[in-house]
Amino acid sequence: MGYDIYICSRPSATAFSYAEKFEWINKYFKQFTENLILTRNKSIVCGDYFIDDSLDKLLQWSFGKRILFKSNPLVKYNSIPKNVIVKNNWTEVVEYFKKLG
Repeated sequence: MGYDIYICSRPSATAFSYAEKFEWINKYFKQFTENLILTRNKSIVCGDYFIDDSLDKLLQWSFGKRILFKSNPLVKYNSIPKNVIVKNNWTEVVEYFKKLG
């Protein structure tokens, strides 16, 4: 699609969480392990798009377009700002970027 894709993930504060996070990414998204950013503060990462399943984290991010990934149907959102794009699964995310070209 012509995009440089990075995974930015926030490990928990436990001693092994960084290794566990890397192992999980390596298992499910092996093609992105070279483009993996592990940080406790995602708001410092710059990019054109930011996809997250946390609306709070998205609203802290001040660069480019925000995409809310609603991966957990049990999470309820009171109000989603109009400048946040909502996608329910990875197929919808891929289709969104395909339409952009």
